[in-house]
Amino acid sequence: MIKLWRWFRRSVVSPLSRVALHSVWAIQPRRRANKATKEILLPAAHMMALAYLDRFRQTIADDTRLRFTVTSYSRLPHTHRQIKQWSHEHGLRHVPHLLSRVMRWDLIALAEHHGATAYNPSTPKLSINHSISGGKLEKNGLPYRYGQQRMYYPNGQLVYTRIFEASKEVCDQTVTQQPDLRPIIAIVGDLQADELLALQSQREKIRRGLGFAEGDTVVLIQSTWGPTSLLETVGKDLIEQAATLQNNSRYRFILSTHPHHWDGTGSVDTSYGRYLSQQTQRGFHVIHPQDDWGPYMIASDIAITDHTSLSVTYALLGKPMLCVANDAAGVLKSMPVGQLMDFLPRLQSPDHLAQQIETAVKQFPKERLAALAKQINAHPGEAAQRVQKEAFQLLDLQPLT
Repeated sequence: MIKLWRWFRRSVVSPLSRVALHSVWAIQPRRRANKATKEILLPAAHMMALAYLDRFRQTIADDTRLRFTVTSYSRLPHTHRQIKQWSHEHGLRHVPHLLSRVMRWDLIALAEHHGATAYNPSTPKLSINHSISGGKLEKNGLPYRYGQQRMYYPNGQLVYTRIFEASKEVCDQTVTQQPDLRPIIAIVGDLQADELLALQSQREKIRRGLGFAEGDTVVLIQSTWGPTSLLETVGKDLIEQAATLQNNSRYRFILSTHPHHWDGTGSVDTSYGRYLSQQTQRGFHVIHPQDDWGPYMIASDIAITDHTSLSVTYALLGKPMLCVANDAAGVLKSMPVGQLMDFLPRLQSPDHLAQQIETAVKQFPKERLAALAKQINAHPGEAAQRVQKEAFQLLDLQPLT
């Protein structure tokens, strides 16, 4: 019966829904008639994406001419409830995803790699990356973020009106292969990176607030999702070694993974949320999907990382890293993550963990990391101003003075 329903939904309901949506879109004007208030939609698939969208919202939210609406397109009921509850707690309207697809908007901002094509092609769309572009490999040889299915409709029309990018180098490499993207990519820096760098002055306060002692060496273990990730390859063995080390030394550990691992949608065969939550009983600090990982990065002394794009953000702090590199992981060698994987010291195995951490600190390639950090974020400290400027241009508004 379940298989029959899935077939019916895929073969009958979905095509009919697409026909109905396109019929509605065909008669919708590109812009709403009421110019007094600009309607901005924030679609989110998970809490991490919502956090990035909210940073964008807060950058321009003081303008009373703007109204923000949130919708969830997560297939997981608990994630949908989280997003809806967050919306209510922050005083924002929440609408069902299907309804959001037929409503008219002045701007749709997205912080995920997918979801934009669900909306009227004539509605302006803004891509806000949910981390600094690292360079995970797409089949077309471009960064994952700029894949064909994400950038173009089937008829060749560009999906986005504007794409925010932090790095000039990433932009230049991308438009070399896709020159039609150059007019829509705006190099604005990164809001999260600016927040992170500003937090450095509060490091000791943050460490005390998280319960770390002055003599502790705090190690951040961070993983992306998928079969070649840290968590899927050496994760559990590494955590066991870390637990032993934590019980018998000054080392303290923080665990972090991608939301797709947490809820199981991107895991090989299991959901890691419950497993990681249980590690708090063993003395680990665990970053949940709704948590801001910035303070944990600030509190840490070193990171053990894989090809997650958060390794690129961590590089901005100029701290040592130990790399769990997997040659099967799809990473563009010329992009930031690929460059990091090339020169960071590697974790050979979870064994002898303390010795490997100490070696990584001693062999820390500080100069190479500093040079890469300059390429990663083109406009440190300027993201808010640049984002505001681009947003008001998209909305056809003059900033209030």
